[in-house]
Amino acid sequence: MLIRVLSDIHANLPALEAVLADPAGGQCESTVCLGDIVGYGAWPAECMDAVLPLCDACVQGNHDAGVAGVEPLDRFNPAGRAAAEWTRSVLSPRNAGALAALPLVARFEGLLLCHAFPPDPSSFTYVLHPAVARACLEAFPDESMVIGHTHLPALWNGRGRASAGPSGDLPLPCVLNAGSVGQPRDGDPRAAWLLIDTEARTWRHLRTSYDIDRAARGIRSAGLPEVLWRRLYGGY
Repeated sequence: MLIRVLSDIHANLPALEAVLADPAGGQCESTVCLGDIVGYGAWPAECMDAVLPLCDACVQGNHDAGVAGVEPLDRFNPAGRAAAEWTRSVLSPRNAGALAALPLVARFEGLLLCHAFPPDPSSFTYVLHPAVARACLEAFPDESMVIGHTHLPALWNGRGRASAGPSGDLPLPCVLNAGSVGQPRDGDPRAAWLLIDTEARTWRHLRTSYDIDRAARGIRSAGLPEVLWRRLYGGY
């Protein structure tokens, strides 16, 4: 099955719309989401309404949990906390409830889906260092884990070594990071997403250009912190 993987959309509707319209995903048979649909950006409800009906599996990210009241906001940096508080103020009770109901872990077509750290999903630990990646690989030695949270596309193989190449085989075990649709942090401002072919056991990181000016205007109009729109231009 060819699966489109979205992560860390962060209420960036222009980026999400561009990714969903990208011809590279035209042959996809399924879509999954690794969480953080909301937070930082100006279109939380619109992104939820686009993503949740589309996805065959969706897990809860820390910003989803924070907005839903599951994760304490004192664990967020000031800009993230301000965005979460604003998002709470504009989301309907139905949408807030939908965020609260998302699972921390899901399995789909042989993939283990988690926003951050599969051994302890509620900790929202960042997989940025070999020791942390090895903890995942040792906890799930027979799994292909697909995660987000860091906003950095990467593959951690069974030896705990990272690669950020554009494509490759899907080994067992591995930790594959999809990057971020709505707020990339690897120096490339284009939306990042992932294609996985579960039959061929291959993956491909993709980038899609989108209207950053529109996304920035939305953040400014919402009165959210300046850093949240400025960083979109540099992908940091």
